[in-house]
Amino acid sequence: MSPETRPQPGGEAPDHRFSRLKSSAIRLFAHRGYEGAHISEIARTAGVRKSSVYSHCKSKDDLFLSLVRQAAELELEAVMDRLDVGGILSGLKSYVEEIPARLGEDPPVLGFLIRSFYTPPPELKSAVLLVSDSFFERAKAHFALCLADGGVPPDGIRHAVEACNVVLDALHVACMYCPQNLDIRMQSSFAMLEKYINAF
Repeated sequence: MSPETRPQPGGEAPDHRFSRLKSSAIRLFAHRGYEGAHISEIARTAGVRKSSVYSHCKSKDDLFLSLVRQAAELELEAVMDRLDVGGILSGLKSYVEEIPARLGEDPPVLGFLIRSFYTPPPELKSAVLLVSDSFFERAKAHFALCLADGGVPPDGIRHAVEACNVVLDALHVACMYCPQNLDIRMQSSFAMLEKYINAF
């Protein structure tokens, strides 16, 4: 049994996606930002020695970026899974409606990802933008497939894809930074998106 799947002391449930070290790092990066999270505290809260952190990563930069990439892959899977089940409108709406609850998960993977995408550390901005751009481009490719399956003609797909992307992007930000306005923003966004897509 690997260290990442072995039951933890005190009955702690194992996390099959993230080791205790990565979970500790995600919590601190999500709540304190890149600058406020220190390797020594990540190690302490994970219950490991600081020196052992460097057996998993070369530096704090390396740890941060590896977590951004892993979180982005998991989030892309979440988007595509909802679309595959519900189609473009219902699937996207289902995904967005789950975000508020998922922001309260531990470790706060989605909160960490959104914070990283929209307020990346200045020194890592270029590297994070590569991950963010890849995430949205791959999501858009899946939007295009779902729109085609839903009967949107080829000459309308490009614009409809961008409309879906705008909604996803805007509601990510709203969920994180102004959750009190999420319901009305979601209703308005999906009402406009539905009219737009149904017009083709």
